Amino acid sequence: MKRTDYLLIFLYTVLILAVIIHSIFGLFDFQWTYLLEDLSKLRAFLFIGFGLTVALTILMILLIKLIQFTIMNTVQKNLRSLLEGKKLKLGENKEINEEFQRLDRKLKRLTEICNEQKIGSCKMKKRLWKESGGELPEISMIR
Repeated sequence: MKRTDYLLIFLYTVLILAVIIHSIFGLFDFQWTYLLEDLSKLRAFLFIGFGLTVALTILMILLIKLIQFTIMNTVQKNLRSLLEGKKLKLGENKEINEEFQRLDRKLKRLTEICNEQKIGSCKMKKRLWKESGGELPEISMIR
């Protein structure tokens, strides 16, 4: 994640906490002037507000990182399964599942084409072997 992402998460957290605090103050008919008159209460309020903001920001970042790790782990397992020819373990993300299924179909088709070409190549070698009487003729390469 970039620094701007962290800044946006922090600003989002500040906005959410401001709305929640303003709603709670309105619910209990708390006057902002009482808070602004006493400097020690204002400082304590700001400290608690800043601490909550930082704590919620860290919590949100950890959740985002956990989700990213989980998705990347699933993608890596599916890629490994594709390369090894095993069955896919589909996750919850429909777009990723569709792309993996499409990739799986393409890999299977590519494998079939390669096998067909190998079979055709083997048949050609057998035919050349039989025609030459058990010796493979030299094939000259044109440069």
